[in-house]
Amino acid sequence: MWLVTGRGHNLQGIRILVPFIDKDSRSTRPDKVLHALLSAGADITVIGAIPTWLIQRFDDSDSIAFLQLPSLGISTYSTHPNRAIRIFLNLTWYKIQSIILPRTLRYGKLLKVCERYKPDVVQGFNPSSLRVAYRISQKTNSRFAYDSAEYWRGFVKHPAWANNAHSAKRILRDQAELLKYADLVTTTSDSMSRKLSEDYDLRKVSTFYNSQEDVGEFSREEVDPPVKFVFHGMIWRDRNILNLVRAMRLLGDCTLDIHGEFDNEDDKKAVLREIDKGLKEQVTLHGHFEKGDIRTFLPRYDVGVYPAVKLDGNFDVTLPNKIFDYTVHGLALAMPPFESIKDLVDQEGNGLTIDTSSVESLAEGLRQFVDSPSMTSKFKTVSRAVAGKYSRSSQEAKLIAAYEEMFDA
Repeated sequence: MWLVTGRGHNLQGIRILVPFIDKDSRSTRPDKVLHALLSAGADITVIGAIPTWLIQRFDDSDSIAFLQLPSLGISTYSTHPNRAIRIFLNLTWYKIQSIILPRTLRYGKLLKVCERYKPDVVQGFNPSSLRVAYRISQKTNSRFAYDSAEYWRGFVKHPAWANNAHSAKRILRDQAELLKYADLVTTTSDSMSRKLSEDYDLRKVSTFYNSQEDVGEFSREEVDPPVKFVFHGMIWRDRNILNLVRAMRLLGDCTLDIHGEFDNEDDKKAVLREIDKGLKEQVTLHGHFEKGDIRTFLPRYDVGVYPAVKLDGNFDVTLPNKIFDYTVHGLALAMPPFESIKDLVDQEGNGLTIDTSSVESLAEGLRQFVDSPSMTSKFKTVSRAVAGKYSRSSQEAKLIAAYEEMFDA
């Protein structure tokens, strides 16, 4: 858990209200943004249906308050004790209601409670809170800020959205209608900032990278066989971990360590079966880790790997946490050739972009690090040199400056 260190007080006394209506949210963007604003002295209130994990990240802060509202307004699903009646109501009345009733009415209790506050800024996160945050900013005559963790025009083309076309259309409609009113929009990459500005003719867009670590212990610059590869983070199917493990079979003189939890048990079992086929000495699964563990285990490795495959347009413009985690700990990078990632790796020269589309192409790309330890060592040296630029503190300073400019405008 991060401590709020009070590195500056540029936003001292600024009151920020954060409406939250998605208790199942798994994005870590609110975590990063709110910690940055707290470090500048802001007073923050988060209100609504708040994820438990988010509250737990702030146990040591006295400048943030959480107000849970288990019921935000009109119910969006039936709780009738009779299963047949409950299913019937969910397929009829509640489905119709979800379409015809404005979401601001369904979140009436949240809107009513928020009117009691006198915020200077209402900060929204992702489309679920966009309309509500905008309405609250109107009612309280405050500035409106919005953070976009994804490029939604691309993200709704992901196969996972195939059965949820109504929600996808709503997201794009909300953004087209409301983003133009935001006093500040923050994104995860310069590419996303450019695209959103072009799509919606926005007034102020600022890039706030997904950096979550300050510069700490570095990996040693020298690379001795076996070359040590690492992946860390949530293991979704599009992360391509099974093919990464299979690629290890085609490589010699290297190891792969995987830190993180699988999205589903079937994928985990498939990877374990692959490891059991003669890879136990080369590939290690470590499972769940806490955020604070990153600074302990990453310095043990040489090359940080992100083997993802592109399933939608969002991949090209979103920069993941791990690219910054690897950099601030002095690792070489082995990354897919997505637009924003390639721009960053080419600019800094601290790694290679590799073809992740097949087992063979993955192995071919990773073999370059194995066959040339001196090249890998040079990449690590560059990561050390640029680590400060991509650290959490550096990115927090950028966000705070963007907030200050919003008030000066």
